[in-house]
Amino acid sequence: MYKIIIVEDEIPVRNAICNIIEWEELGYELVYVSGDGQDALTYIENKQIDVILTDICMPFMDGLELSNEAKKILPTVKIVIITGYNEFEYAHKAVEIGVDHYLLKPITADEFTKMLIEIKNELDNEFSKKRNLLALKKQVETNKDILRDKFLMNLLYNKINSNIIREKVNNLGIKLEGTKYIVAVLQPENIKEIADSNWDCDYQLLEFAILNICNEVLTNYGQNICILGNDDQLIIFFVNDNQDEIEFRDTIDEIMNKIIVCVEKFYNIGMYIGVGDNYAELQDLHFSYKDALNALEYRVLNGSNKIIYKMDVEKTSSFSYHKIDEYLRELEYAIKIGGNKTDKIIDYIFSIIIFSNVHISQFRTILLKITTTILKAYEDICSGSPNDVIIDFNQFNEVFGKEKIDEVKTYYKKLCKNLSNEINKERIDIKASQMQKAYQFIYNNYQNKSLDINMICNHLNISSSYFSRIFKTETNETFMQYLTKVRMEKAKDLLMNSDYKVYEISEKVGYEDPHYFSYNFKKKTGVKPTQYRKKEVEC
Repeated sequence: MYKIIIVEDEIPVRNAICNIIEWEELGYELVYVSGDGQDALTYIENKQIDVILTDICMPFMDGLELSNEAKKILPTVKIVIITGYNEFEYAHKAVEIGVDHYLLKPITADEFTKMLIEIKNELDNEFSKKRNLLALKKQVETNKDILRDKFLMNLLYNKINSNIIREKVNNLGIKLEGTKYIVAVLQPENIKEIADSNWDCDYQLLEFAILNICNEVLTNYGQNICILGNDDQLIIFFVNDNQDEIEFRDTIDEIMNKIIVCVEKFYNIGMYIGVGDNYAELQDLHFSYKDALNALEYRVLNGSNKIIYKMDVEKTSSFSYHKIDEYLRELEYAIKIGGNKTDKIIDYIFSIIIFSNVHISQFRTILLKITTTILKAYEDICSGSPNDVIIDFNQFNEVFGKEKIDEVKTYYKKLCKNLSNEINKERIDIKASQMQKAYQFIYNNYQNKSLDINMICNHLNISSSYFSRIFKTETNETFMQYLTKVRMEKAKDLLMNSDYKVYEISEKVGYEDPHYFSYNFKKKTGVKPTQYRKKEVEC
């Protein structure tokens, strides 16, 4: 609907015009009716009016003067002058002012309607052209932004001939006029997961939202530019306009901290930020970009919402695996023997990682070393590899990709604890199995005069010291004490239930010397073998 006002000092004429036209059907909204030009001018000063229908002869301000002033306020407004005078001077003045239509009274409703339809068509055409021009302008601006972003990315990839960089910058309207330049790379934390779980939207929408925040913050800080990069990253080009390095860094810190606060506040997303070094030439920006990406690789130790400068990590990034390997040997032993030392060793390892400010590739190498050590400790004690209940490999893959060091440390502590418990359980099962085999071997071979601890350990494939320790723990006797007890019990049985001579029984229970057998028998029972047989027979 186009907005129209009527300015006519004669009340009957004014009322007639208002009442004879079906304004809405013709596409108009009659928004104001006035009896003099001065009042009408005051009204339109703060309004968007499309058509002014005015008489010429009016008090205070005539129609021509109103038209002239109105055109100054609203250059595109359509003006229709209605008059009872058919004089050339009026018509000439109206043309000079820019009046669109000049009508002579009296006017019929049909003439009025025809004129309003004509004006509406003019307005429609102008609006259509304006809309097309705006769309074209927007398209040009969009294409220009696309070309700008593509150029800047190619600049970061060192794909632009240095001889034409400045020409391209000027042609694309990019404001990069400074003494030095720095590139920063911003990596939103878990943006895909947050977009899916918290916002139920495509993560690229969140990227654009963060881009808008960056650009809003940057508007207050000169020529700096932010664009979308690759791998969910955003890239900021900082332009140093005659600041010293300390001031320039302070400015970057201030900008980044504002971005961090806004993104955290509105979208609950943390930001990893890597900042490259200063470079004086635009053709060297690819070096600053690589610096920023390299700084970003240290994010695992710094955590989100921290600004990591390449120059800072270079000072602290010397690292050797030697101390890590020492603690891994201790970790393997601690897992094997059980107990609660594994937590402390894991803490030591991760404190070295943090203190050394390791690169993310070094960090993941250490995680592989820890995992290999844990699995080796398990396989050395237990049969086969750990099952999915003990170590969830899907979860391991997830943890391996995490960038929060506390979460990773907690995972490995829990894993070591689970494996230690499983090893203890396995050790108990193995011990029980070994003892069962030992008992069986003794009962099957007690007649063998050569039976000793070495023979049984060879059979069980374990060391004599380990066997002696677990045998003593389980039976509260030494191996020889237990073997002697078994032999004596068998000798008692033979003395009671057979006619074998004592020397024959001595041989059957593993003694080569009958006298030594009799000595041991009396020591255990308090009587000689012959006396034991006689005593039992009498009973």
